Amino acid sequence: GEVLLVDALMLASELKEGHKSDYELLSKQPVRFHRSVASPTEEAEHAACRPVIGLDEKGGVQRVTVDEQHRTIFDGAPSEGGKFLESASVLLRLLYSEKLVVSQGFECGDIVILDAKRVLWGKTALKAGTGCEMVCEGGFVSRDDALSKAKILRRRLGAPAGGVGLGKKG
Repeated sequence: GEVLLVDALMLASELKEGHKSDYELLSKQPVRFHRSVASPTEEAEHAACRPVIGLDEKGGVQRVTVDEQHRTIFDGAPSEGGKFLESASVLLRLLYSEKLVVSQGFECGDIVILDAKRVLWGKTALKAGTGCEMVCEGGFVSRDDALSKAKILRRRLGAPAGGVGLGKKG
């Protein structure tokens, strides 16, 4: 299979330039994301409520979250739900456009280091029987994964939530 890469800042810029109202909605409306996994080989718990396009205090794009498999309920006014879905569809059309997607093949053992706040990534189907499936699957560690592991460890150890370097200032 191939890894698909998109520059999130370019994606946000394209959306803002060509679809201003969609950009505004996606940068203001909080959206819930949730993923929980418990298996013999993996345990993860991710939960967030934030706009798809995260802005800093000056209005600059800080992160873009596109995770259609784990987006949950829409917390906004019911009258805004349809508009949100339309805006999300516009974003997804841009995300998958040939103009923004870079497709790159990798071999077993290849290491890719990327800024997960800047680069959105996905993958095409991996070829079964190559012996590389799990390595490719587990080869990416995002900030959210690291925070999830820390959260689970704190819970198992009975330690207080938060702490220096674990997503909270202090």
